[in-house]
Amino acid sequence: MCGVKLRKLILLLSYAWPLRDYHIVKIVNKIVRKVETTMTRRVFIVFDLGCGDGITAFRIVSKSVLKKYNVYLIGLDIDEKKLRKAKHVMDDVVLGDALNLPFRSKAFDITFMIEVLDHLPKRGGRLLLKKLDSLTRCGVILTCPQGAIPNFKSEPCV
Repeated sequence: MCGVKLRKLILLLSYAWPLRDYHIVKIVNKIVRKVETTMTRRVFIVFDLGCGDGITAFRIVSKSVLKKYNVYLIGLDIDEKKLRKAKHVMDDVVLGDALNLPFRSKAFDITFMIEVLDHLPKRGGRLLLKKLDSLTRCGVILTCPQGAIPNFKSEPCV
C-alpha cells in the first residue's frame, strides 16, 4: 500500500456513504465475532479519529453486532464546533490533532478513520498508521476516497 506494514488495518475505498457504511458494518461484525469469545469484558472501546459530528460512528455501531454490547465511543477531531455536536452521540470527545494522539498503547478495541488520511501529509499519514496499529487491539478500519490510493482495487478487503 504505502510501505507501512500493519497487522490490523482494513482499508476500504469509499463509495457513496450508505454503501460505505454497509461494508464497514460487515467488517465490524467480522472483527467482533472473531474476538468476542476471548474478550474478558463486555465493553468494546471504539475510537473514531476525525469524528466530525460523530454520527457516522454512531450509525455504524447501532447497525452492527456491537449494539448488543456496551460500547464506549470516543471521538477525536480538530474542529471544536463539530465536537460540540458529537457530544450528543458519543461517550467522550477529544479536541486534538490526528498527528499528536494523546492515548496509551492498546487503548481501543476498534478504530475508525473515515475519510481522514487524505487530509494529511504523506509522511504524517504513514506515522499515524503505525501509531493506530499500536493504539488498537482488534482492528483499524480506514476509508479513503476513490483515487486517493493509485492502483488499489475498489473493493473491501478483509
